[in-house]
Amino acid sequence: MEKRCEPRDLSAGLNPLCDLVGKGDSERCIEIPWAFSKYSNEQTVLDIGYANAEERYIKSLLSLKIPNLHGLDILERKIEGIISHVGDIRNTNFEDNFFDLVFCISTIEHIGRDNSVYKANFTEDLDNGDIDALNEIYRITKNNGKMVLTVPFGKFFNYGWFIHYDETRLNKLLCSSPFEIVDIDFFKYDEGWYKCDKSELTNILYKNNNAIAAAGLVCLFLEKKGKNPVSIQKETAYYLDRTMDDNTIEIRDDKINANEIMAKIRENIRHRQAAGELPQDSDTLISPFPYVGNSSEENESIQRDLSYVRSNWDIHNNSYFICSHHPYIGKMLIKGRLLVHDEVRRYVDPMISRQAEFNISTVRLLTQTSQICKELENALSHIKIEFNQKINDSVETVKNSVETVKTELDRKNEILTRELFSQLDADIISRASLAHILEERIQKSQFQNSVNPESTVSKDTNYFLFEERFRGSRQEIKQRQLSFLPYFEKCSNVLDIGCGRGEFLEILRDNNIGSIGVDLDADMITYCQSRQLGVEHSDAIVYLEKQEDKSLDGIFIDQVVEHLEPEYLFRLLVLCYQKLKFGYYLVIETVNPLTFVSFVNFYIDMTHKRPVHPETLQFLMNASGFRECEKRFFSPVSEEGKLKKITKISECDETSQKNVEIYNNNIELLNTVLFGAQDYAVIGKK
Repeated sequence: MEKRCEPRDLSAGLNPLCDLVGKGDSERCIEIPWAFSKYSNEQTVLDIGYANAEERYIKSLLSLKIPNLHGLDILERKIEGIISHVGDIRNTNFEDNFFDLVFCISTIEHIGRDNSVYKANFTEDLDNGDIDALNEIYRITKNNGKMVLTVPFGKFFNYGWFIHYDETRLNKLLCSSPFEIVDIDFFKYDEGWYKCDKSELTNILYKNNNAIAAAGLVCLFLEKKGKNPVSIQKETAYYLDRTMDDNTIEIRDDKINANEIMAKIRENIRHRQAAGELPQDSDTLISPFPYVGNSSEENESIQRDLSYVRSNWDIHNNSYFICSHHPYIGKMLIKGRLLVHDEVRRYVDPMISRQAEFNISTVRLLTQTSQICKELENALSHIKIEFNQKINDSVETVKNSVETVKTELDRKNEILTRELFSQLDADIISRASLAHILEERIQKSQFQNSVNPESTVSKDTNYFLFEERFRGSRQEIKQRQLSFLPYFEKCSNVLDIGCGRGEFLEILRDNNIGSIGVDLDADMITYCQSRQLGVEHSDAIVYLEKQEDKSLDGIFIDQVVEHLEPEYLFRLLVLCYQKLKFGYYLVIETVNPLTFVSFVNFYIDMTHKRPVHPETLQFLMNASGFRECEKRFFSPVSEEGKLKKITKISECDETSQKNVEIYNNNIELLNTVLFGAQDYAVIGKK
């Protein structure tokens, strides 16, 4: 026997006329390169029957460097690089749609046969072992996954420990599952292996032509693809038509008497009913499939039925063998019987082929329907699990959200409650302080009247109550004064001249800015002291003259300059410049005389001397030494308090539209003059 060759790359194919390989070698020299040439970087791969594989096969398989390579066999064999599984391919524990690629190289022909040569007491004699195996492989292969299948091919024969496939048996196997044929090649051994047409293998059996094993081989590359039932029927019919014997003669329709055939069928049914072989109700002879419920017994029954129809759809009697034991006329009898047999087949085979075609179409439809039902059942199960999980997650999320909202509401309620009580406490303290101030003022007034009856009205006026009524509440004033806070950030010694009720002093204290306030009104000073604010009862100029030059880092004068005489004001500004540090601000806010509404309300306060024009105040600050002076306007009148414009009318002539525009422009000018900003401020930087 000649030396075996190493596996050769057959991806480009063999020339059937001149390419001979593997003289004296088994079919492995064809299978190994052909099968592994189909590998295309799949991640999860299964090899069936690896435990008894030759070393050259294992070596070539491992050379592919497959990330997740599994091996399944009835025997256990540990090989580094292969995840081994011991079991029967007809019944595995793998999940549906698990593998990207499955190799089944010269293995499926042994399934369901006498395998005691490989494993003791592993003996079977089942005709559908290969069919059950292929259907299980289909289940565990992913959608669009592939399978490489090789079997000995030629003339059918059952060798006990394996079967030798012919075209009919191969078709029966392939039609039992929805795999689609992507590629198929036939090879023959005759002083070496070469690629051939399947017709050359018709009479080839195991070890013919001096082969050491198989002398005929078929290699198939299959793909798992879903098809609609119509395409399956057409493809199956076409495939079976190709496999029919060219010598078969069809019977013309005019030679068949359908009425006679149906009459014979009815007569046969009546005889079998009378004999008890069939039920009396003929309608039960053709009954629909039972409803598939959740019962495991029903599912098992249906699977058994499907397995049966997949295994017995082909009604051709290919195992029929004509022989005779008669020693003298046996040969003549055989020839006579063959003549009769062939003549009968001329008429019977077309009907049997059509019935087989119908059977395989039905099997394919049932198999496809079963697979779809299984996939739908799995999908429904996953959807149910996901739906329940989402419901549970949603319930948990709602619970957490409700708890979070409840916690947040409790927290905000507690904060609001504390703020409310704090405001109430502050209001009570403020009112108590105000009551104390009023009581002292009344007592002082009574004493002065008794001593000096000519006391002036201005001295008796309670300016604290006046501001509370006409200027606005402390909260309103603080809200307006917050816009000046950025000019005093990071300061530590800010002077508030004419601090009044101490609104700005509180703002500075709340922002950790050191400050002190001065005021001539003793009631104001008393009130500020009751709120723990740093204040001094003093005249502004007197206080400034006592301070060191460049000692203050901010001066704030709010609603004061309109009470001052011009000489006093100019002297005050000069002192502010002297006492202020370089780079810090003097902020002066007062009534805006440029708008009529402010001018009208100016003399509500009888202590007002005269309004100061913005340009005048800016000039005085520049004259005092301040070089960077900025004017800002505040407290605009609401839109409801202004003159209303005319809404533009689309359906009017051009003249009317111009008049509307002129009117609206005039209204805008009037609103600026009459209802402009009520206050302004000049900010000077030293």
